[in-house]
Amino acid sequence: MATRTLRVDIVGDASKARKAFADAGTGADTLSSKLDVASKKLQAAGKTLTTNVTLPILGVLGLSTKAAIEDEASASKLANTLKNVTGATSDHVSAVEDWILKTSMASGVADDKLRPAFQNLLVATKDTGQAQEQMATAMDIATAKGVDLESVTKAMAKAHGGSTGALGKLGIATKDAAGNALSFEEIMRNA
Repeated sequence: MATRTLRVDIVGDASKARKAFADAGTGADTLSSKLDVASKKLQAAGKTLTTNVTLPILGVLGLSTKAAIEDEASASKLANTLKNVTGATSDHVSAVEDWILKTSMASGVADDKLRPAFQNLLVATKDTGQAQEQMATAMDIATAKGVDLESVTKAMAKAHGGSTGALGKLGIATKDAAGNALSFEEIMRNA
């Protein structure tokens, strides 16, 4: 801190001026020590605040990184299924990913929930268009029944193979009034 010199010429009785300067000096010393204490407290608070803010941010970044890795794995798994089941090209895989993103944004269902659910229907139908159409029904059922989407699509996939018991456990009618088994299409129309 640079020191400056102040020169004051006093004309007349200097006793009041001396007292004023002495009080000012004492006040300045007191103020200076209070500012030092406050500065040290602010520095300590800054370190605490930085730690309290930085650690949660690092935690969020860690979770975000984990989520991104899981999202990439989910997308890769779906891409492989698309290629293996339907012979999809890279453009087709990209179109399905775009559809999943749009569906996620429109429905509020996370894409990491949509991919495995869609994959269940894709494997059952072996047709991207049918899987997309049935996904809308599956989302409606999941919402109405308060069940997770993947459970619904697994039940629907089993029903494609002729086993409707899982849909029945979800409270979906699999038989008509006479007790006759309904076809998958009839079950989905009534769901």
